Amino acid sequence: ASDRLSRAAEDRVFGRPGSGYDRPVENLKHATVTVGLEARGGFGEEGLGPVVTRVQFVERPYRTESTADTLTEIRRRLEGLDRDGRRVAPPLHGAEFDVVKPQEGPPTGKPVSIQLFGDDLAQLAAVAQDMKALMASVPGVAKPTDDAAAAQPTLEWAVDRAKAGMLGLDQASVAGALQMTVGGRRAGTFGHGDDEQDIWLRLPKPYRLDTDRVLTVPIPTALGGAVPVGAVARPELVPGPIQIKHLDRKRVVTVGAEVEPWVRADADVRAAFQAKARAYPFPPGVTYRFAGAAEEQEESTRFLSQAFVVALFLIALVLVLQFNSILVPGIVMTSVILSFIGVFLGLLAFRMPFGIIMSGIGVISLAGVVVNNAIVLLDAVRQFQRRGQSVRDAVVSAGMVRFRPVLLTAVTTILGLVPMALKINIDFLNLAVQYNTESSQWWQSMAVAIIFGLAVATVLTLGVVPTLYLLYARFRLWL
Repeated sequence: ASDRLSRAAEDRVFGRPGSGYDRPVENLKHATVTVGLEARGGFGEEGLGPVVTRVQFVERPYRTESTADTLTEIRRRLEGLDRDGRRVAPPLHGAEFDVVKPQEGPPTGKPVSIQLFGDDLAQLAAVAQDMKALMASVPGVAKPTDDAAAAQPTLEWAVDRAKAGMLGLDQASVAGALQMTVGGRRAGTFGHGDDEQDIWLRLPKPYRLDTDRVLTVPIPTALGGAVPVGAVARPELVPGPIQIKHLDRKRVVTVGAEVEPWVRADADVRAAFQAKARAYPFPPGVTYRFAGAAEEQEESTRFLSQAFVVALFLIALVLVLQFNSILVPGIVMTSVILSFIGVFLGLLAFRMPFGIIMSGIGVISLAGVVVNNAIVLLDAVRQFQRRGQSVRDAVVSAGMVRFRPVLLTAVTTILGLVPMALKINIDFLNLAVQYNTESSQWWQSMAVAIIFGLAVATVLTLGVVPTLYLLYARFRLWL
């Protein structure tokens, strides 16, 4: 079944005859299929595990559409849909699939994910189905799945110990015969060193897969004769063992889903699902916790918030030592806070969410540049004051003298970040210019935050900071 489904999926992706599609998906070069093995039942029996199909893309200069669009079309073809969402082929019945891009760096979990805790596995499975339905109802969510393992039917052999004892057999002898019949027994090895291979002895497949034949397998007795398995054991079809996951000593079922690229921002999709999940009437005994990327985002938010506070504290400490005042550093820090106006205006203009990691790093970097411009201006004001000028004249003179250095600092920084904000990647090694690469998409939000924040902060530095200092000087005279 796995081979059939994987071939059908491959036919749809590459548009082979009979698949319902007349052309292959754009940008694809070739595909490789890996069939894994996993333990099944007893006696060391192995079965087919997940089938992984890895698709290789053509080189970026030869791609006709974005990677996100290609992944979306692959997912739709596996569901039997065309580019416009119309049904052109039946779904792959019996297949659970997902289309994901390989992760780089540490794993972060799925963009939309929730963990369910409880003692009743049947109840957890029912709630997991409801969570998948909620995820599917959110626009932008793709392929909700859960890790609630369903019990597979298993043959369990019950040994009649009384009959076995009368025939000179014990339970271990019967179990050994069944193990050699179904799972096999290691009989030896061949080869040497790294090339050494095990030799397994077991009966042909017709005996292993046919219960009636297994019943006729002879078991040697201590008296020199043999009796069939069916004389001392009988099979019974029972639910097989399932994998029960625990987290913090509680049973847990995880439900997760991917997000359609470029349909909605991950944060918006995640927030929409979380709002629906909070309104869901969870039964007694079942609790939940948002996990996956939401958990990573919460940790990143906490870390960057602490880093931002520590950075502001260190900056303020240095300013207090430099200006020998508490209020003057407050003026400088005001320009940092007001620069947030530019950050949010830039993200709004580019229709981008506030990414916790990259936008947060951009804000922390922006604080250093804004503080530097304010320090340059206020230091000049104090120099003119020491030369005997009045506060008003010192503010005007410092603004005229420091206007060009502050403006040039902002302009050169902005111009250096413009290619990053426009998702232009310059490959100096191959002397090529690329647009909308994966790395440029990653850095865009940081560049936009710094560019617009610095532009607004520069205006505030040249206007608001001198005004606040003049008010501060008048307040000191009033005291």
